[in-house]
Order: sequence, then structure tokens, then C-alpha cells
Amino acid sequence: MTVKLGDLGNSLRVWGWCCAGLVAVTTATGCRGPRTAAGAGIGGALGGVAGAVVGHQGGNTLTGAAVGAATGAVAGGLIGQAEDLRAERDEARHEMYLAAYRQDQWDRALASDEVLRMLDEGVSEDLVCDLLRERGSRFEDRPENIVYLTRRGTSERVIRALQESSVLRRRSRGA
Repeated sequence: MTVKLGDLGNSLRVWGWCCAGLVAVTTATGCRGPRTAAGAGIGGALGGVAGAVVGHQGGNTLTGAAVGAATGAVAGGLIGQAEDLRAERDEARHEMYLAAYRQDQWDRALASDEVLRMLDEGVSEDLVCDLLRERGSRFEDRPENIVYLTRRGTSERVIRALQESSVLRRRSRGA
């Protein structure tokens, strides 16, 4: 096979334009995440092979490979970018639902002063502990709070129920 200097120049020119187009599209869309980059790489490789096969049929394998690689990279990158955007949207939605759940848990939880008021009004410890297990508490597990509750005459059983049902403790454990 004889390669003419003009054919080589044309092939290099096509490669140059394809690379410039690929850089422009990548810059414009931005590599948002791993799926974008992977999609561009896989699409470019598959497109290059397919383009080489088609180009070979027309007598210009290099040009076909270049055009196929650029087209495949752009298409793969756009598909990967769509997947990255979907993943970002899903993560944001998950965070929103988690924040709403945590706020609901906080709103339902009993504050220490509510527990003390119920005990002062004669509500049984059994009922108070059941409510704490059901609704949770806003109890901050600090020594001064335990001392305060003990001085107020709160039983160890209720203090333990406050500690175990604390939504603050659940948050720190990632629940």
C-alpha cells in the first residue's frame, strides 16, 4: 500500500478536527463524574473501531476511525453525563428525605422538661418510658443534665430511657 503525502495530510487534518471537537464538547459539557469519563472512553473506543471498519470499506481507515472515535466519545460522554446527573439528583433527593425524616423525629421527640412535667403531674414511670421509646427524646447526654435530673428526683430508669431514646444519639450514630 502506498501512502501519498496529500492523503496523510488530510488524515492528520481530520484527526486534528476530531480531537478539537472532542475537547470542545468535553469542555462544554464538563466531565461531571465517573460515568461521563467512562462513557466518553468506552464510546470513543467502540466508535473508533466501528469507524475504522466503515472507513476501511471506503478506503480511508484512519479518517473513519477518527470520526468514529470522536462521535463515539461525544455520544458516550453525553450518555455518561446523563447518568451522572441522575445520580446527583437521586443523592440530593435522598438527602432531602433524610433531612425531613430527621426533622419529623425531632418534632415528635419529648424534651426533658416535658418528661419532668409529666412525672411532676403524677404520670407513671411506665407510661413515660413507653412514650420515650415510642417518640424519642431530645435529651443531651451530658453529666450536668444527668445531675440535674437526679437532683429533681428522676429515677435512674427514666434517665436511662431518656438516654436510650435520644434522637441526638441516633443522629450521631448515623441513623
